[in-house]
Formats: sequence, structure tokens, C-alpha cells
Amino acid sequence: MLPFELSQTLPTLSGLSLQFLVNISVAAKIDGKLRLNLVNLLQRKGGADSQLKLHPSISIARGGAVLLRAGHVTSGAMTMSSLHAATSVVQSMEMTDGRKLSLKIDVPHKHLLLAKIRSDITKIESNRHQPFTVGRHIHEIAKKHYCSGDTLTK
Repeated sequence: MLPFELSQTLPTLSGLSLQFLVNISVAAKIDGKLRLNLVNLLQRKGGADSQLKLHPSISIARGGAVLLRAGHVTSGAMTMSSLHAATSVVQSMEMTDGRKLSLKIDVPHKHLLLAKIRSDITKIESNRHQPFTVGRHIHEIAKKHYCSGDTLTK
């Protein structure tokens, strides 16, 4: 889903066009699996069990650009950032003897939430795209992985 997109082109005094671009996109997904065992309940034995597995995830991306166009030649800068987060939940329910109902919800202990964050800045000179790096962080890639709630709160 693309909830926001903006493109604005402005003329400059030199006759070149200056273009501003901004867009934001969002995608959400839930994979699920449901297992029901109602055989004993239908046979009036008073027992049943079920299991529900959910794997929700969401991705958010935003991008922007400032471009100066001279005919077919473009110069400027572009930026792109993205966030992807996912987790899983397992719910089990069991009824025994038609009286006792137990409910169990399991979430991952070590990897409660998996989040990936990525940011890129690209310099454009005469239609050539070059990654933009800051001198003191040349060896660091702007890509981070977070694997638990404890890590995210630090």
C-alpha cells in the first residue's frame, strides 16, 4: 500500500527543473495456521484441542529525492529507509472431560521480535548513482538487525 506520494517540479532561474520526490509505503502480512481436533467432542467424549500459529510481519519504506534535471541528465541525491519487523505467536487450547479447559500462549523466548532497519543515501552526478558515505563511518554499513525486546529497549 502506498499511503503517501508527492512529486513537485519547480522551474529555476537558469531554466533547469528542480524536482522533489517523497514516497512512503506500508505492507502488512499475517501467516496463520489453525488445527482443530473435535473428534472426541463430536463423539460426546468431552475432549477437544486446537492450535493456532500466527506469524505477523510489517514493512515500512520511505524514500525521497532532490533532483536537478538538464534534459536527459540528472544530478542530485536520493535517500531510502526501510523497516521490517516480524514475530510469531502459538496458541494452544485443550478441553478434557468436558470440564477442564487449558489455554497456553507461546511466544519466542530469545527472538521475540525480529527487526531489520536499513538506510541508504545515494548521490547522483550526471546520471551516475554512487553510494554516499561519511568519512569516519566508511567501514560501517547502515543496516541493523534487532532480535529481541531487550535489545530494542537499550
